[in-house]
Amino acid sequence: MLVVSEQLEGVPPKLKKQKEPFIVRKRDGAFLYSTTDVATMLYRRDRFACTRAIYVVDSRQALHFEMLFALAPLLSVPMRLEHVGFGTVLGEDGTPLKTRDGGTISLASLLDEAEARARTRIEEGIAEGRLKIAADEVAAVASAVGIGAVKYADLANDRIKDYVFSFDRMLAFEGNTGPYIQY
Repeated sequence: MLVVSEQLEGVPPKLKKQKEPFIVRKRDGAFLYSTTDVATMLYRRDRFACTRAIYVVDSRQALHFEMLFALAPLLSVPMRLEHVGFGTVLGEDGTPLKTRDGGTISLASLLDEAEARARTRIEEGIAEGRLKIAADEVAAVASAVGIGAVKYADLANDRIKDYVFSFDRMLAFEGNTGPYIQY
């Protein structure tokens, strides 16, 4: 078991005081995220002679990357390593969306769903007489509104803050939303 600790030279003082070890391989032989991250770092060094690697991963993983990056010089990995953190995307129940649980959707599915919901809202507006859009333009408008809503919702949030993902709020035609701005 490899642990970033006080016995290793070159480890930043902040990390020497950490209670959590940076475990690369468990006693039972199991491998962890840290194992694959170390292997990836070494692979990038050896295969591609990388001079810089940027890890775009949510901010909850900041300590993990600090520890990984502290280990790099000890493994003769000379590349510049950076963690670009971002806030956590939360479900409407306030809990993080997790890829392991299957709680996330692909970008293509997200855009398709946004477009379909925008189309439904547009068709409702036409039926109620609030919107006047030619039938042959509904698909193009729904695409522009749906995709625009997703883009705006993503860009309107501060990158490092958590935010709640909600199709209803994203596609609202009022408030600080893409559809309202497009209207």
